[in-house]
Amino acid sequence: MKKKILVIGITIFIIVIGVIFLAGKNDNINHDGTVNQFYSQYQQDVDSGIGAFMESDAFKNMEEANQIEEMNHLLKMYENNGIIKDLYYDNQHKLFSFVYNYGEMKEVLGGVSLKIWDPMMN
Repeated sequence: MKKKILVIGITIFIIVIGVIFLAGKNDNINHDGTVNQFYSQYQQDVDSGIGAFMESDAFKNMEEANQIEEMNHLLKMYENNGIIKDLYYDNQHKLFSFVYNYGEMKEVLGGVSLKIWDPMMN
């Protein structure tokens, strides 16, 4: 009886771990799919990659929270590959800031604002 309970317990544990692993993997697949194409196309040009992504229908049709998450993911890809460094996000101003880490732009501060500007207030 104890062996049967132990086997059932281990089986349930393995199933739970598998579900958690697959759920995390599926999230990364969806997450990566949107920005991978822009990163792949503009691996060495942060500004063009960001601009193309922000002009895409995929970006324009996202909820604000998803835009922030996907932009963070795109910028993390650039940071992980040494194109930018010191990535920071200011939630209050919806502003990503970073430092360029290549070419003529090396050590220059860059940023991406996701704030919707009111033309009447500017």
